[in-house]
Amino acid sequence: MTWAIFPHHPFAAPDRLTNRTPRPAEVREGAPVALALLDAMRAGPGGDDVRVVAVGRKAQGALALAGIDAVAVRHPAQGGAAQFTEQVLALRR
Repeated sequence: MTWAIFPHHPFAAPDRLTNRTPRPAEVREGAPVALALLDAMRAGPGGDDVRVVAVGRKAQGALALAGIDAVAVRHPAQGGAAQFTEQVLALRR
C-alpha cells in the first residue's frame, strides 16, 4: 500500500495543473493521517510484518519526527522515475 505524507496535490497557484513540493506545514498536517493509517495496519493481521518505505526525503523526515524508522527511496518526480523503480524493485529481493 502507498500513502502520500501530504495526500493532496500541491500546486503553484493559480495554475492547478502545476506541481510543487509540499511545504513543511503541509507535511506536518499530513503526517497524523499517515501515522494513523500505519497504526491501523500494524494492529491488523500481519501487522508485525509491516515495513515502512518513505517515498522521498520529506516523507522520511516526517516519519522520523514521529519516531518511525523508514527506508527512503527516490521520489519519482523531476527525473527520479528510473531510480525510484530500481529502488522499489530492490526492496522485493
